[in-house]
Amino acid sequence: MSRIGDIYNLPTEEHPDPDRKPGRPWLLVHSPAEEAARWVFAYGTTQNTEEVEGATALDIRWRRLSGQLSESRFFMVRLRSEVPMASGNRVGYARAHNDEIRASLSAALGIGTGVGTGTAGTIERGQVVALHSLVRERIGARYAILVTRPDYAARRRHQLLVPIYYAEDVDLQHGEIMSSAPWVSTLPGAPSEVVIAAPSLFSECESGKPRSPGGITGVVRTRLDCASMTGVDDALRGYLDL
Repeated sequence: MSRIGDIYNLPTEEHPDPDRKPGRPWLLVHSPAEEAARWVFAYGTTQNTEEVEGATALDIRWRRLSGQLSESRFFMVRLRSEVPMASGNRVGYARAHNDEIRASLSAALGIGTGVGTGTAGTIERGQVVALHSLVRERIGARYAILVTRPDYAARRRHQLLVPIYYAEDVDLQHGEIMSSAPWVSTLPGAPSEVVIAAPSLFSECESGKPRSPGGITGVVRTRLDCASMTGVDDALRGYLDL
């Protein structure tokens, strides 16, 4: 059974500018429930590139299944969510770091920090962004809610995103929530209800910051209210056991 702290090698991501490093370690950041449709992983490296850009590294010494010890820097600002069958191979574990992993993930997500206070349409927490067609093909969503912690979101690099689906197009899955709050009707097409897919949490950036093309193509003049953002935070807490 897979648990928080397990280390995986994931398949090459479906992206126009994919990470091609073979054998990159990806850290499972939660213990998936049996009914979980998505598993969430954090990017591992031996470099400090993301830290130089303002991200906080979680340095972990972990053991490979062969018994060999390795050290990696994991960045919670770069996440992938995958269906269990597409999660590659488990190659090691670091299960003595559960509390550190949860604390690092919660901080990266800005849990409890609310929504941005700038003009709707700027890159801030709680803002709805439009996704590149290649991302839409991969996950089936046109829009996502930005949930990055405020200070890192302002750096305009990797953003943590939760996909939004129009309720008429999908069935509600484990860990997802529905909303018919006033902000919903301001989305293109004026839907009456949406599904907020917290389990499908992932990272993307604007084009060229630092990937080209990036998965965020623009912003929608829609921003969540504080109560709705609290609901998203609660959904993330519940699914990721934060």
